[in-house]
Amino acid sequence: MNDLSSHERDTSAYLIETAYRDDTPLQPTGAAPVVQPGRAPQSARTTELATLCLAAGGGTALAGAGVSAVLLALSSVDPVTLAVAAGGPAVFVLAIGGMLRAAGRAARDAGTAVTTVTNNYAGSVSQTNTTATNTSRTVFGRAESRSRTR
Repeated sequence: MNDLSSHERDTSAYLIETAYRDDTPLQPTGAAPVVQPGRAPQSARTTELATLCLAAGGGTALAGAGVSAVLLALSSVDPVTLAVAAGGPAVFVLAIGGMLRAAGRAARDAGTAVTTVTNNYAGSVSQTNTTATNTSRTVFGRAESRSRTR
């Protein structure tokens, strides 16, 4: 029974004729390893770290070249204008950081909003419940004072 096409027969014959595996054990020759061109043999982790260092060095060199080109272009600019232009992004980042911090504080304080408690008593009752918290945050630190009366 031969239900293969002529092309399939040719392909299978080709595979059968060219597929060969030599199972004889290898004979040691006693020759010393030959140094190959390129990087020295090392572990995979070391190779990864070396590649990372090379990439970081190249990126740093490109960034430095970009900064040098910008400073060369700005060398004829007035020093005050240059200082304002250089300080602008820092002020912008600080302003955005302050807004995000205030938004986070507002979101956190929204969960602890003051709730009004209404108690109905039938008789002479004296109740005192006072809680005061004052927190001041500055650039250099934080001061907090609390007082509680029951």
